[in-house]
Amino acid sequence: MIRDTLSTLITALSPAAVLAVALAFLLPNTLTETGADSQTPALDRQTVREIVHEGIAEAGLTGAALDGRMEQAIIAFIKSRASEPGTPAPQDKAPPTPQGNVDVEPIDSATEPVAGSLGARYQLIVYSDYECPFCKRFAPTLETVIERYGERLAVTLRDYPLPFHGEAAIREAIAAQCAFELGGDAAFWPYSHGLFEHTASNAQGLPDGGQLDLAVEVGLERAVFKDCLESPGEIRAGIEADRASGNAAGVRGTPTSVLLDTRTGKTNLLRGAQPLSAVTSALDGLLSESSAGASK
Repeated sequence: MIRDTLSTLITALSPAAVLAVALAFLLPNTLTETGADSQTPALDRQTVREIVHEGIAEAGLTGAALDGRMEQAIIAFIKSRASEPGTPAPQDKAPPTPQGNVDVEPIDSATEPVAGSLGARYQLIVYSDYECPFCKRFAPTLETVIERYGERLAVTLRDYPLPFHGEAAIREAIAAQCAFELGGDAAFWPYSHGLFEHTASNAQGLPDGGQLDLAVEVGLERAVFKDCLESPGEIRAGIEADRASGNAAGVRGTPTSVLLDTRTGKTNLLRGAQPLSAVTSALDGLLSESSAGASK
C-alpha cells in the first residue's frame, strides 16, 4: 500500500514542485503506514530510497538534487500528502507528446552499435543506464521496436550512467562496450539485453563474475574480455562522450529516446520508459510525415 502510494505520488509531482517543497521538510529513518492497523511494519529506509531514486530519475532530476537532505525532504512531503484527508488520487497522465527538435549527433556505425537497417533514413537513439530500473523496464519495448521497424530504422544505445548509480552503472557500460569492441553488433545486443535481464538495478549490479559469465554466453573469450574490463581507458572516454552528447540533446534522466530523420534533421524526443504504444505512435508519425512530403 504505502510503496504504491509513494511511487504514484512521487511520479505525479513536477520536478519544480519536488524541489520547492523539499527544502521545508525532514523525515526520520523509517516510514509507517497509518490507519486502523497500527501494527503495520515500518517501510525500511533502503526501500524508500529505491522508490525515491526511481521516481526522481523518471522526473529527470540528477546530481545535487539527490542530496541526502533533499531525499529526506521529498519523502516527508510525500508522507504529508498521503495522510491528508480528502487528497485526491493522482489522475492518469495523458499520452506523452514528443518534444521538438533537439541537438543530437546521428549514429556513427564505425564507433556505435547498430540494430536494424544500417543505412536507414530514420534513427532511434536511446540514452540509457544499465542500473536504471526504468531502462530495464524499457529494454523489451526497444527489442520489439527493432523487430517491427528494423527494415526502416537504425537503432543505437548510448551510455548515460546516472551519478547516483555509481561505479556499478559505469562498469556495466564498460562491459557492454567491451562486448561491442570484441564482437561487434552480434555480441553487443545480446550482451546489453543480458545486463538488463540480470542486474538487480539501483546500483546493486550483477553478481560477482556476472559480467564475465555473460561474455562467455554471447560467445566471447573470458580472458580477452577480462583484459578489456581491466584496461578500459578509451572505452571510458567514449562513455563520457555519450554522456556529453546526451547533455547536448537535453537528456535529464534515463531512458531518453531521440527519433531522428537524417534527411531533414527533424527530431522527436521521448522521456522515460514509455509504453510500446507511445514509441510506435511517435515513429509512425515521423514515417507518415515523410511519406506525405514525398508524395507532394
